[in-house]
Amino acid sequence: MRPLTLHASHSAESPSHRRVIHVEFAAEELGSREEVGDFLVQHVDGQWNCPWSGKVGAKGWMSVRAAITAVQEGVTLAEILKRSIAFTGDVDTVATIALGAAALSAEIEKDLPAILFEGLEDGEFGRNHILELDRKLIH
Repeated sequence: MRPLTLHASHSAESPSHRRVIHVEFAAEELGSREEVGDFLVQHVDGQWNCPWSGKVGAKGWMSVRAAITAVQEGVTLAEILKRSIAFTGDVDTVATIALGAAALSAEIEKDLPAILFEGLEDGEFGRNHILELDRKLIH
């Protein structure tokens, strides 16, 4: 099983105090996607195991909590995308984190429609760039 990986920047109370959260959650060894919040609480300060509800604000920790909730409650990429969008607010960040993490998990069905990929522009950082990053990072 591939690791479930979450990346986010976390802003503490002081604007000058920033830290990066990088957690790799190997579902096969450490638990299932439903347990990722509990795993994070053990390693990173925050209420990562509390389900998110409502509009997502601009703070990174809000997007991470919403993404964790979407991944925990969804069993397919399409369902996780829908759940991410349903929060409202900064949903592009939520969906990016949630889908990026879920795409690496064998627990999640990869069912996004082909049109989402086929319809991507192919500029300097477009479809082919993303496919090349995927090839380098995942394979």
